[in-house]
Amino acid sequence: MLAFDPTEEKTYSLLQRLSYKEELKRQATHVLAAAYKGRSILKKNSKTSHAYVGSIRNFRKNILSFQKTARTVRSFYEGDTDIEILGKSVEGLYEELSNLKNGMEAIQETLTSMKGGGFSQGLRP
Repeated sequence: MLAFDPTEEKTYSLLQRLSYKEELKRQATHVLAAAYKGRSILKKNSKTSHAYVGSIRNFRKNILSFQKTARTVRSFYEGDTDIEILGKSVEGLYEELSNLKNGMEAIQETLTSMKGGGFSQGLRP
């Protein structure tokens, strides 16, 4: 099995940090470019246009990639293990799912109240 001595391990760790910092800069550039492009498209089109919706998706994809890289860079400085990083990722996903669940429950309640609260009786808002 390949094993580093302490000096080699420090060097390797430093090279990894520098590599991820460069990746973080590249991701930040993509995020800023996507934001600028989205703003430019919005000036020319409405918020419901396919071009604008596509630019929002592109921005979201880039920002998520940036956040993932930022977490990786932070882990090098915080000394987190891979298990801790994975745990934080799972916690983040759990929070997102909880938010989605809460939103869906609110929509369901609204639909239920609309169905029973007068819209089915022919009354319109």
